[in-house]
Amino acid sequence: MNKPHQLVSKPEHVIENAKQYWRDLKKAGDGELLQKLMPKIHHWYLHEDADGMWFVPSKFAGYRKMTAATYLEKYKDEKGNGGLHGKATENQLRQMSTVLDESDSSNARYTDELDEQLWQFGQKRRKGSTISLLD
Repeated sequence: MNKPHQLVSKPEHVIENAKQYWRDLKKAGDGELLQKLMPKIHHWYLHEDADGMWFVPSKFAGYRKMTAATYLEKYKDEKGNGGLHGKATENQLRQMSTVLDESDSSNARYTDELDEQLWQFGQKRRKGSTISLLD
């Protein structure tokens, strides 16, 4: 049994992961594999700052010091085998974010931006996926 990954404990950890996710997406190899997983993402988390909107999948966002290599290696592993567990990250991330109501037209800029960012990699958002804004 592998040692479990440490969950994030504050928004700053999620922001670090979001920026790492976007750096990794642009790399050959692992980045291309991350891109192919984009349409499978159930829950996206968003941090907005002066540099833009940083979207990150919950499993990538929810574990400390996540990298593309670790994410891809552990993505499908069972939790007891050191795999990444979406329910664990969701429970943790929910404490530091707010789910956006997509039926509220004022949130359209977030969904439009995520769709645009995914499209630059030739990908589409999963139907029914959610976006949560970091507090």
